[in-house]
Amino acid sequence: MVSALLYMFMGRDSRQQNSCMNILNTMYKIMRQARMCELQTHSLAVKKSDLCRLLSKQNKDKYLMEKSYAYIGYKFLWIIQMFLDGKRFPYGDLTEAQWRQHVVDIVNFVSTDEYLSELLDFDPNLFFRVISKLFMGKPWLFVSLMDESQTECNIDPVEHLLPMFETRGKKAKQLQ
Repeated sequence: MVSALLYMFMGRDSRQQNSCMNILNTMYKIMRQARMCELQTHSLAVKKSDLCRLLSKQNKDKYLMEKSYAYIGYKFLWIIQMFLDGKRFPYGDLTEAQWRQHVVDIVNFVSTDEYLSELLDFDPNLFFRVISKLFMGKPWLFVSLMDESQTECNIDPVEHLLPMFETRGKKAKQLQ
């Protein structure tokens, strides 16, 4: 399901400016739906350790695991990391213009309170490991040179991120 979504959006016209934001928004919606479904049906949540069983070709629970909040959440973070690394799905590299647009979209996405809160609640350690790429190397050089018209980011990291990091992560602890 997630792979099909990526293939569909990445296969679109490369001049389309909002394909990354479409992917991020769609993945967020799918992640939220999976969480709500698990809460409403009182189904046992898939744990991070359960995801290793996906490697087994004969795993009969594979389809159920791929619809789980845990699987979708980790796939979501993998997608963000892939885009920050300049990779496209299923293979190849983003053009420089696509990569720049993806970086702007990711900055705008993760600086939105609702999205930030969900990702921090899911797995704060992994989220910060992935997002730290925005503050190093080529992504940081680009982000630091962006003018304010390119981003909707209005979050002071000290004021917003640090308190959230201290109070979030309940879901990640349950997944382990």
